[in-house]
Amino acid sequence: EKVENKAILLLRWLMLYLWVTLVSRTILLDNSIFGLLRAPLKKEITLGSISITASALLTLVLGVFIAVVVARLIRFLLAEEVLPRTTLKLGSRAALTTGTYAITLGFGLFVALAAGGMQLSQLTILVSAFGVGIGFGLQNLVQNFVAGLLLLLGRPVNVGDTIQVDTLLGEIKEIGFRASTIRTFQGAEVILPNSFLVSQEVTNWTLSDQRRRIELDVGIRYGADPRPIMEILTATAREHPKVCSYPEPDVVFSGFGDSSVNLQLRAWTDEGSSWKRIQTEISLAVVDAFRENDVEIPFPQRDLHIKDMIFPTGGSPSLPGNQNAGAESRKLKEQA
Repeated sequence: EKVENKAILLLRWLMLYLWVTLVSRTILLDNSIFGLLRAPLKKEITLGSISITASALLTLVLGVFIAVVVARLIRFLLAEEVLPRTTLKLGSRAALTTGTYAITLGFGLFVALAAGGMQLSQLTILVSAFGVGIGFGLQNLVQNFVAGLLLLLGRPVNVGDTIQVDTLLGEIKEIGFRASTIRTFQGAEVILPNSFLVSQEVTNWTLSDQRRRIELDVGIRYGADPRPIMEILTATAREHPKVCSYPEPDVVFSGFGDSSVNLQLRAWTDEGSSWKRIQTEISLAVVDAFRENDVEIPFPQRDLHIKDMIFPTGGSPSLPGNQNAGAESRKLKEQA
C-alpha cells in the first residue's frame, strides 16, 4: 500500500510536468507570447563573479527537487520492499539504505548542476565560498556528517543495537547524516550527535550477538553449608527455558559479608533484550527453591555488648546518659 501511494504521487508529478510542457508548447506557438515569456527567463542573475540566467536557475531548482524525490523513492523501495526480503541484518539494511540514498542524492545534484549550466570554474568558486562558510560556522555540522559516514562504513554500531554512552542506555533506531536517534527503555527518544558515537566510549551490548550474562547475588547465613545451596542455585537456573545450556549456569563464592556468606549465580541467555525479565523469573524461582529446602536468607544483624552498668542507690539500672532524664522526671513528680 505504501509503495502504491508513492508510485501514484510520482505519477501525479510526472503528469503535471507533461501537462505543463504540452500547454506551454501550445501557448508558445504564438511568437509574441513566446517573446514575452522568454524575455524574463533570459535575464541574468549575478552573484559576485557567478552569473546565471533565470531559466538556468529554474532548471537547477527543478533538478534538485527531482533528485531529492527520486533519492527518497529509491530509499523507500529498498527499506520497505527489497531489503526486507533478503537475509541481511537490520543494521546492514539500514547502512545500505542510507548509503544508497546519499549516492543517489549526490549524483542527482551533480546532474542538476550540469543541467542548470553551471561551469566547472563557477562550481569551484561556489565550493570555495561554501568552504569558507564551513570554516566559520559549520564545523560541528561537518564533523557530525563525517562521523555519520564513519558509522555507516565502519559499522561499530548498527540500527537495533543496544548501546550505552555514559549514563544513556537504549536502542539505536536511526543513524542519520548528522545525528542518531536512540530510544531509551523508559520510552524517551534521544537525538545524539554522531560525533559522540565516534569520539566517546560506547558500550555495545549486541554488536556480535544477543547473548548476555545474568548475575544474581545471594546471601546465606553463617553456619550453613554453602555446597548444597550452590547446587540448588545451579539447578534452578538450569531449569529456566531461556537460560543457555552452554556455558552452563555457575555459582561462585564472592566473599564474606557482614551478616552473610555471599554467593553469585551466573547464567547466560541468548535473549539480551529481555534479560531483566529473565533475571526476575530466576530470582522468584530461587525464592521458591529456598523455601522448599528451608534455606534462610539472613538480614543485617548487629550485636551490642554493654560492658559497664551504673546502678544508682535504690534505683534500677540505667545508663549514664539517662541520669539527667531521671532527675527531670523526679522534679516533675514533685511539682505535681
